[in-house]
Amino acid sequence: MLSVKSLYRPFHLSNRYEDLHEEKILSSLFKYQQGSVELIISRLINEAILNHMHLCIDSTIMQVLELSEYLSKLFITNFKLLMFNYLIDQLEARGIEEIDEAQVVEIEVLAQSVKMKTELRQLQNELDVLIRKKE
Repeated sequence: MLSVKSLYRPFHLSNRYEDLHEEKILSSLFKYQQGSVELIISRLINEAILNHMHLCIDSTIMQVLELSEYLSKLFITNFKLLMFNYLIDQLEARGIEEIDEAQVVEIEVLAQSVKMKTELRQLQNELDVLIRKKE
């Protein structure tokens, strides 16, 4: 059995912006339970841009567009890792502390199957089915 906490995978971060906490932005997805992946990622990018603009009041439209593109690429680069970590976070939220290696492989397959239009509720239901199979 493997500890669920030990399964989180590190994100690929560039840290190009000093006041932008990339890992925190990516991990913000974990607090969401409903909505499509696309909707939530768009919301997170918009929130990050607005927060960054508060720090840099003199932001120009070009800077905002550049930041939007940068964050979009960050989410695309980390998409499969983000979905895997989201599923691991969901296990933790359900109080599951350990899973076996076969379940990790099934979670990996589930994470790989996620598309931008996937609803988080659907993803959670599929995770529940996967976990119940082993009980």
